[in-house]
Amino acid sequence: GNEENSSSKEEKELNIGMFIPNGSYEIKYDASDFVSVYTYVKGNGTEYQIIGANGKGPYVDVYELKDDGIYKVYRGDLTEDEANNKDSVDYLDNRNNNEETLILSSPIKVGTRWDNKEIVEVGENLKIGSLTLEGAYVKTWEKEESNGQKFVKVYYYSEGLGCVQHRVLLNDEIVEFSTVVEVNKK
Repeated sequence: GNEENSSSKEEKELNIGMFIPNGSYEIKYDASDFVSVYTYVKGNGTEYQIIGANGKGPYVDVYELKDDGIYKVYRGDLTEDEANNKDSVDYLDNRNNNEETLILSSPIKVGTRWDNKEIVEVGENLKIGSLTLEGAYVKTWEKEESNGQKFVKVYYYSEGLGCVQHRVLLNDEIVEFSTVVEVNKK
């Protein structure tokens, strides 16, 4: 029975807080239209903000760690001025009262479900293209059907960075995507 013991030792205890950035990062993505190609991530271990730009201009999203998962708690537009001075932008305390979406639920293990989302893979050292993102990662997917259209959304979250890859498929065709190509710690 030694094999069993050795494999269970390697599985470290994963907790939801591991996926909250603590520090500042600039992340560059290869992405479809209207998805941010550069994002600036700043977090303190319990909350983090992502500054990006889409078809409508610069925006900021705020995420917060709660007991049962990571929630998106704010989305707002930024001025050009703010977008040009990302270091000084601090929206961590901002909340939209009506805007709270659970994006990643605990426990961090395959089979955890919430809304129409599910954790389908958990692993170490995610390889994306030529990059290897160290630490734990989680893959989630979300399935939705409306008006005979089938949507599947796939997200990868990497330890300390948040979401590093996503794809949205409509009837098996990719209609939106982002894939990390570079991570720079500030």
